[in-house]
Amino acid sequence: MALNLDDINQTTIYIPYEGPESDDDESGPEPYAPYAERDLPEGPEIRLRAYRAAWSRCLNRVQSIVHQLYDPVADEIVTQIEDAYEGVLPGLPYPEMPVFAISAPSSGSTFVNEIAQRMERPVFEDEYEMEADEGPGAYITHLRPSDCTSVMNAMKALVSGFVVQSPDGQDVKRKPTTSLANYDIQLLGVWYDAIRDSLDDDVETLPPLLVFMHEFEQFDDVVMQDVIYICSAHITRLPLIFILSLSSPPSPSFIHTTYPRSTLALLQVHEFTLPSGEEILEKIVMETFFSLEFEPPIMIGPWVIDFLIDFFSRHTYSVDGVLTILQLAYLKHFDEPLTIFAAEHDWPLDILEHPSAFPFLDRLLASTLDAQSSRSAKGWPITDIPALLEFKNQAEADLQAHLRDARLAFRLMRCVQEFLVRQGYRKAEMEKDPFEMMCAALRGGLAREGKYLGLLVKKLSVEKLKGLLSDIRVLVTDLPPQTSEYGAPIVSFLDEALELFDVHDGAEIAEGISGWLVRYFADGHFVNLEELKLWEIWYTGSTPFPSEMINPSPRATVLSGLLYPYEYVESSTEDTGDNSTSKRRALWGLPDITILLRRYLDAGRMINIFDWYESFAVVLENQREHIMNPPTPKPKSGRGKTKGKKAVEAKKPQEDEDEDREEEWKMYVQARFMRALHELDFLGFIKHTGRKPDHVMRTVFDIPE
Repeated sequence: MALNLDDINQTTIYIPYEGPESDDDESGPEPYAPYAERDLPEGPEIRLRAYRAAWSRCLNRVQSIVHQLYDPVADEIVTQIEDAYEGVLPGLPYPEMPVFAISAPSSGSTFVNEIAQRMERPVFEDEYEMEADEGPGAYITHLRPSDCTSVMNAMKALVSGFVVQSPDGQDVKRKPTTSLANYDIQLLGVWYDAIRDSLDDDVETLPPLLVFMHEFEQFDDVVMQDVIYICSAHITRLPLIFILSLSSPPSPSFIHTTYPRSTLALLQVHEFTLPSGEEILEKIVMETFFSLEFEPPIMIGPWVIDFLIDFFSRHTYSVDGVLTILQLAYLKHFDEPLTIFAAEHDWPLDILEHPSAFPFLDRLLASTLDAQSSRSAKGWPITDIPALLEFKNQAEADLQAHLRDARLAFRLMRCVQEFLVRQGYRKAEMEKDPFEMMCAALRGGLAREGKYLGLLVKKLSVEKLKGLLSDIRVLVTDLPPQTSEYGAPIVSFLDEALELFDVHDGAEIAEGISGWLVRYFADGHFVNLEELKLWEIWYTGSTPFPSEMINPSPRATVLSGLLYPYEYVESSTEDTGDNSTSKRRALWGLPDITILLRRYLDAGRMINIFDWYESFAVVLENQREHIMNPPTPKPKSGRGKTKGKKAVEAKKPQEDEDEDREEEWKMYVQARFMRALHELDFLGFIKHTGRKPDHVMRTVFDIPE
């Protein structure tokens, strides 16, 4: 269809972007490579595979911990769902519909989906393969706030979610002229009667109908009151069970504070709360990175732990947020080219002999040089690549040895502290919380806290000392082989301490146990891992966490991109300080939307569209003159006559354009103005008002520098 600019029926004209005139540079932006100058030829691909392997191990560990925390609650919910219609209280004026409210602020929909998978009806190739004790399972449908904007839509989503599931595995075919409406609950009753007739006579329980409602706080309470009333009137025929996913805290109860008594009287509410708060975060970090049985491939540093607790306590208690932060920390860690040595699988070492690998080897040798106090008298010991790899293996063994020793000492300190707190010693809580103690352990600064706890042990009685030794014995029992050598001194101390109870009184025993604990915690078990050789390969250390990826600033980013577009687009490796290209560039050299936004910032609360257009046209006229008559460089000669002569030639007036060409230029300016104006309107910078049709209102006033 041809573009007709003179058609008055066209309210909008779309001018497609055809790209630059020259297609010489079509490479696009360069890939993200912060250390490209010292990276190996195949380094990014190898490190990406190493990252995936390392993160897979860490993710599986965290998920197993979360499952251990949630499994008891999930088992209880599944059991009560199966017995929801068993043992109903007699004498009720009307039957109550079972409702299970699950308050899961830290898991989102993950836990509810797991419940759905457990209750899902098993699929068999032959229906006769189903065992009688397993039952026929359950039929499940999921409802979300967008599906329940009205009572009709809510009932349609509920009924349709069930009737599309065929009891015999065949496709359901209904004639619209002879069928009930898809929002009529009687249709669901007829469908369930077919389910009941298809079951064997020896099946004792009928399959329940589970309705999972995600983000229940977002549902319209008026609509849900009508849905509950309709469903509760048919539960004698339809075993409906509502399972509500709540993100609000359990107290005060959202259901009891939102819905009236007349609605609550129709429900049999069962409330469940999942473990949440800082306790679950402490459990995840402790059992993943300070566990005696599991060794993470990459150890997180204090910066990651600090950001983790700050984000978890300030923004959200979601476990998914914890996983995202840990994943970003791992991904950021593998930016470093040296982390290629963290790959579990072998990679071609011959790439180290390539000339392009020399900057990488220089960086690696520099790290080994920092680790050595001085060169030996025989010269530098690392003379070839095999010696360098052997040095790397030794550095990894040393780092892992210090980590195992520090983990055991930290768990022992936490064991003593928790025992003292249980015995009522409030001073044992200390000023540092568990996360601050983790950071201090990685920095090698927990000796003072260990001494303090050791001195508190002096105050324990004989019976309490036996309880403390029993807890320590449980800690060091069945240690993995790689950690058992570090637990040998503790086991030896426990054996000696048990002999003290037969020959010494309580004060001497407490003195001996306290003195041993003070000496143990001061014996260099906590060291600063950043002082070890090649620590940056397996330890994130004090590398700042990329918080802008987790908590971005979209408003500031959009404004900076519009005001300084060339600075925003240019490579981040270049210098973009106060003397950047965008801030030096003249206004006529900026994009249309930037020109319009600059004029936007100079206006008041309301902007006259025509004045805005006139100011925009002035800038485009200036742009036109500069393009048609580019400035000529000044001559280097200092002769005044030549300089004046060329200046006069540069200022020769151009020939006047004819009237048709001028009108074409005005239409061109109007089209560019409308396109930039619509872009600002789409971004929300202007608001239309009915009082003054030729004016618009500003919506953005505070512009960050």
